[in-house]
Amino acid sequence: MQSLVVFVKGVPRQITGSVQDATTNDLIQALAQADHHVGKFMLVAVNPANQVEYFLRSGEVPSEVIRNSIAQQIELRLEMREVEPEHGMRNFLPRSRSLSNAKSSPPDYIPNRLSTPTLNAINAEELSYANCDLDALNLTRTEVESIILYQMKLIEEYKEKLAQLSAEMNDKTDNEFLQLVRQHKNLKRTIEQLETGKWEEKRKKEAENLDGIQTAIDAMTTAMNNKKVELNEVLFAQTQLTYQMKHFQHKQFF
Repeated sequence: MQSLVVFVKGVPRQITGSVQDATTNDLIQALAQADHHVGKFMLVAVNPANQVEYFLRSGEVPSEVIRNSIAQQIELRLEMREVEPEHGMRNFLPRSRSLSNAKSSPPDYIPNRLSTPTLNAINAEELSYANCDLDALNLTRTEVESIILYQMKLIEEYKEKLAQLSAEMNDKTDNEFLQLVRQHKNLKRTIEQLETGKWEEKRKKEAENLDGIQTAIDAMTTAMNNKKVELNEVLFAQTQLTYQMKHFQHKQFF
């Protein structure tokens, strides 16, 4: 990976050079110096499809995050956000973004590092927060508490959506699918009887009906698969939010 695109205040900024091993701090420093920004900043990986956000740690490697997301066919984009303590959670909530290209490109050089973390930040099962340093994120206690409350709220919303999807699949989709299967069997039995009686014209008509039922079954199967994919995405997002909430709660008390 030779370059990275980071959105700064809605504007895409391309960073080229030694981005392979550049950490979150490296990217923030380069972007802040290029645009003469002053303050506290953090890097966030956002999934535009469902607005799920992952806050990158100071020593994490953003290029590794993007590479893993591409391998898992998950669309992510990086955003640099300013942390304003007096505004609490305002900077952590999803908001509309501009894709203007009004600004010039940032510096094309980031210093090489001797070593880099190898954490996979996308796969929730491989996440480890043992070495996370809240001080490096420049967050206050109030901000951490606000993040935890917000993540808990998101988890509850995902649970409700998960329950709704499960109910739809069990009560509606499955029943319709079983009904189509029964109709398919009945039509097949009727065709066999017609073939025995040599009713060619009626047999062809019933065969056309059978093809229509088979098409409906295929469409219903596709719909069920799409529901399962959506359900898996909700489960993945819920798992990621649960890990983030546990991490912040752990650091708050210890």
